[in-house]
Amino acid sequence: TANILLKTDTPPDAILALTFTESAAYSMRRRLLEIIGSLAYRVNIHTFHGFANEIIQTYPDRFPEIMGATHIGQVEQIKIFQKIIEETALNKLKPYGNPFYYLQSLMKAISQLKREDIGHIHYQKLKDKEEKETELALIYSLYEERLRRERLYDYDDMIMEMIKTLRQDKDFLLNLQENFHYILADE
Repeated sequence: TANILLKTDTPPDAILALTFTESAAYSMRRRLLEIIGSLAYRVNIHTFHGFANEIIQTYPDRFPEIMGATHIGQVEQIKIFQKIIEETALNKLKPYGNPFYYLQSLMKAISQLKREDIGHIHYQKLKDKEEKETELALIYSLYEERLRRERLYDYDDMIMEMIKTLRQDKDFLLNLQENFHYILADE
């Protein structure tokens, strides 16, 4: 980033640096400050999710499926999953004596499906699923339905909605590409 600014006429706000954690973003900005001074404050340094959420908040009309929705954190997400598990008849994923035993693995599996761009409708249509996978498909579907009904979106939806919008809306993609001449991704 410092080399780009020192060796080109690129304005600092035309650089986007993305990383995975807030601490890494802070560290990146601190190191950049040491090298180039106060110009570092004009460089866009974000986490991947933070950048996606900023774009969603800045251009809400580009994200009609989550426009006006509220981002939920892990605590709210856990509460929604617990309610779904309580209300749903399940044989494999709701063991007697500890109905929330699979809660974390369910959340992880659904997060992984979202990250692989496998929506709940597509996952439900997949054939040759074992009973656990069939129940996972049901929970995934109920979870997505609840998010939409209550106008909420989760951590993974930020990235997925951003990807979907950029794939479908080429003008918006070009607009962002014009704003950010350099995109630097951590790892």
